[in-house]
Amino acid sequence: MGSSESVPIPGGGTEGYHVLRVQENSPGSLSGLEPFFDFIVSIGNTRLDKDNDTMKEVLKQHVDKPLEITVYNSKSQSVRQTTITPSQNWGGQGLLGVSIRFCSFDGASQHVWHIISVQPNSPASLAGLIADTDYILGAESVLHQADDLIALVQANEGKPLKLYVYNVDTDLVREVSLTPNSAWGGEGCLGCDIGYGYLHRIPVSVDRVKSAPQVKPVTQNRVPIGNPLVDKFVDDLFNDTHHKKLHEKLNKVLEQIFAGAEKIGKELKEETTTAPKEDYKKIDSVFNKLQPAKNRYSFAKQEL
Repeated sequence: MGSSESVPIPGGGTEGYHVLRVQENSPGSLSGLEPFFDFIVSIGNTRLDKDNDTMKEVLKQHVDKPLEITVYNSKSQSVRQTTITPSQNWGGQGLLGVSIRFCSFDGASQHVWHIISVQPNSPASLAGLIADTDYILGAESVLHQADDLIALVQANEGKPLKLYVYNVDTDLVREVSLTPNSAWGGEGCLGCDIGYGYLHRIPVSVDRVKSAPQVKPVTQNRVPIGNPLVDKFVDDLFNDTHHKKLHEKLNKVLEQIFAGAEKIGKELKEETTTAPKEDYKKIDSVFNKLQPAKNRYSFAKQEL
């Protein structure tokens, strides 16, 4: 149940061409393509759901001619249509001036790492990482799991590492170069806390969604399931940023809670009569009965 599933993709499917880089003043830049967040899913009337030469051939046939493309954006979780004009004379490489790779965008919004805190004079601080508002989107290698970033950082101890970072205040992606160093004088080799999981995804901005023409913008908000005890439990945890243990447990049951898991509410009522977060053991007895949640709801908080 990736976040993209609720977005109506013309032609269906969850595949497309992921925009990794956009050269300045290129046709891709002029059409508003956004690196890391945008996926080109259709060109003209052709759905791009297979990794072949279709897109390349269509572009060659439309040099200096405007083309309509359909784009899915994982940040706003919306689909939009825009016009792009392939050109050989814009001053850079390629007809569009973009780097792309074919992949699935199902769950694309989940694979981000939230910078929670940054220690002074640490490698993360020297690289300019900003607590709360910075999100690591990726690196020169593909990152798909919570542990991928940790492994990448550890493998590059003492070597410059390029990361692509999005900031919610500026609404921009920037390249950050930092050098992991476990001997810098503090905790970890980067000196920052990083969160991964449901509670650490990039927030959807309603203003950004409304600013561009779209097929059907979708904003995902938490919807109460109608059980006061469970709703209070979830709200308390969303507002409590200090109890990692409780956040871990919440991530494991989000899928069941948001689906309206009446069984969870019933068991919580039967097994505790106080505020749930004040009674760890009784809540544990409920969580232990649940099936393991999918990896996309995992929570990782690491000292890096």
